[in-house]
Amino acid sequence: MATTIEVETQGISDDWSTADGDHVTKSRGELGREQVLSAMLHLAPLDTPAGNDACPPHVITRGPTGDFSFIGQGGAIFCPETDAELTAQAACDTVFGKRTFAPPPPMPSKTGTRNTESVLRSPTRQQRRFGWRSWIVMILSLAALLGAVTMAFGVSSMRARGMPGDDIKAAITIGIALALIGALLFALAFKARRTLHLDAGGKRINADGSALPFVAMAESFGDYDSGDDGGDFDFD
Repeated sequence: MATTIEVETQGISDDWSTADGDHVTKSRGELGREQVLSAMLHLAPLDTPAGNDACPPHVITRGPTGDFSFIGQGGAIFCPETDAELTAQAACDTVFGKRTFAPPPPMPSKTGTRNTESVLRSPTRQQRRFGWRSWIVMILSLAALLGAVTMAFGVSSMRARGMPGDDIKAAITIGIALALIGALLFALAFKARRTLHLDAGGKRINADGSALPFVAMAESFGDYDSGDDGGDFDFD
């Protein structure tokens, strides 16, 4: 009898096509190996949608080899239980116990450097935010769309006043062009959003899980003992 795995999802639409940010857990039933692989292939390209409380796209599995959770990261799959980024095939193998993983390394001692602790942090979620470039593009798109609306009222006024047909056609062409430009700039503004990587505590980190340079420097300064005068000097 073929092994089946109980599968649940969070933050994924019913048709598996988009990440909807919903925290509600949905049961997907008992799935076989091919269906689990298909689930992972749908999960991999999904990413956490914009929003303050959006749920990352999750696939949760329960089977004979244990319980696992997998998080879509816009091209990769992160598994907290194995603390690794996996391909869809590797994630499926993990669910069915085909791959084995060695235990993680021991945590560094308290006397270890802060930089080592920072490197061990792994990204658990991503956020997309508007930067100053995307805000400028957004303002330009809104200006173009406002111009298109103004031209629409202008065309109506020109027709009411009996203006020449060529002038009305020119105004319509300009209005359509402004609308298209506004729509393209609006889409570009969303595409130009910055991607922020956050650890489990909500701190910004690099994409590889390491601490940002200015964070590591601040932590290093915090370790400095201001009470150390560098040595005793006898001036007698």
